[in-house]
Amino acid sequence: MAFPGRKGISPLIAAVLLIAFTITVAAVLATWASSFVKTQTQTIEQSAEQTECTKANLRVEEAEWDQANSQLNVLVLNIGDVELSKFKIYIFTSATQFTEETPSNSDDVLAKGDYGSFSVPMSSEPVKIQVISDTCPVEAKYTCTYVSGRFIC
Repeated sequence: MAFPGRKGISPLIAAVLLIAFTITVAAVLATWASSFVKTQTQTIEQSAEQTECTKANLRVEEAEWDQANSQLNVLVLNIGDVELSKFKIYIFTSATQFTEETPSNSDDVLAKGDYGSFSVPMSSEPVKIQVISDTCPVEAKYTCTYVSGRFIC
């Protein structure tokens, strides 16, 4: 079926338009694919970290409040299969009030079976303490309560 009096576009312009359209679609797809791959890689890395943390665990072997020096001394044992570091000690003076203390050697790395000794300032009588490794903060934490002048861990 012919359209009398109408002319089509030249083959050269048609080819240029087709190439420009193809390049535009390719650029959009490349941008999307790059973003998609980056997101998926981050998700996989986070999942691997979480899976690794399921093997993390620690135990407070000993805790002592040195009232004369206003200092808390804690001996921690890594009983998990993951290296732990970035230790923090939360000192609770009531059920809802606490202070967060970071030992000066908190970046020490404790491999499986290693002990770590940590000291932080503590001036008032605690209700409990909680030792946490920020490497795996949900899995690697331990709480001791203070009863009758000593810690029960």
